[in-house]
Amino acid sequence: MEELRRAVELAPDNPRMAYVLGVALNSEGDWPAARRTIDSALASSPWDRDLLTLMATALRDQSETEEAMQYAVRLAEVAPEDRGVIQLLAELKRDLAGG
Repeated sequence: MEELRRAVELAPDNPRMAYVLGVALNSEGDWPAARRTIDSALASSPWDRDLLTLMATALRDQSETEEAMQYAVRLAEVAPEDRGVIQLLAELKRDLAGG
């Protein structure tokens, strides 16, 4: 994990490094640290498809459906034809509607 953190420090403008660290932190159950990592990367790469996907799905998994929807909508702007994105949006809409 320290190597991943160091990679992000050495390449702060590389969203892929932050994505990998965010996935690793979230997989270890450290959502707060993953969130900080992803938020920071999205500040400099706000339309990065992988970061938006990670944030939307992780927030969904944390039952933060409304906030997940915000990221999913941005993701749909990046990848409007992507079936996975369309499915994610439909799932979140259904969850927000109580279904």
